[in-house]
Order: sequence, then C-alpha cells, then structure tokens
Amino acid sequence: MKLTDFLAADCLTTKEDLLKTYHELPAGRRIVSPGGEARSPLNMMAEIAMMFDMAMNLMRTGAMKGSMDDFEGMLKSIESKGEASVLAMIESGAAKFSEVLREFPEDELEESVELPWGNQSKAEVANYPIWNMRYHQGQLSLVRSLGDR
Repeated sequence: MKLTDFLAADCLTTKEDLLKTYHELPAGRRIVSPGGEARSPLNMMAEIAMMFDMAMNLMRTGAMKGSMDDFEGMLKSIESKGEASVLAMIESGAAKFSEVLREFPEDELEESVELPWGNQSKAEVANYPIWNMRYHQGQLSLVRSLGDR
C-alpha cells in the first residue's frame, strides 16, 4: 500500500471518529467554553475545517498562503458560520483532502515546505490534518467526561 493511500483512508476514518465524538456531546455544550477559559468544541471543529485547505495548498505549492497572523481571523470567520456549516466544511474538506492524497506523487512527499516554525516534509504536512483531528477528538472526549463542570 502506498503511504498516500493509507493517509487518504485514515483521513476519512479519523473524520468519522471525530464527528461521532463531537455528536456525543450534548448540543448545548458544543458552543460553550469549558470552565469559561478553554476553547469551545465548535471552535476546535472550526480549526479542523480550515486545516484541510491549508494542508492541500502547502502540498501543492510548497508555500504557506497568508500568515499565522491571519489564523485567528479565519478561525472566527469559519466559527461564525455556525455548527452546520462547520461540520459540512469538515465533511467536504476531508473528502477533497483524501482525493488529493490519493493522487499526490509519492516522490514529492520528501520535499520540504517552509513554515513559520521550521521546515517540514510534505509527508508531515499530509499527516497534519489527521493528527489534528485525533488531537481534538481527545479534547472533545475530555470535555464530554467533565460533565457539567
């Protein structure tokens, strides 16, 4: 199996696991900040929604579109569209990203991409949206376990 095929399949599986965990949260707890200071589950999902396009752009061009200064504004813009829109963006983003991965040339995976925090290979960039979904799935599980605290 090619690495890109593995990542493409894992992206879709991880997306399903993430959405299952998100939907296990009571609806009223998806938009509130746990403890009043942490990020809300919807905010985490908005971040995930925007990561697919960022990773696809990095893999195709080798350059970051925009800057990290744009991150918070983009995040707020996506989150403000509401839960249904954010979840739809995750569904479509994961599907598109998986297609890009399946067609991505394996020999380009070792090419380097310059990022604000240092260089990474395109293979690392390809894994980032998947890793990010798993990370936030863990955070969502923690929020769920806190109950009404």
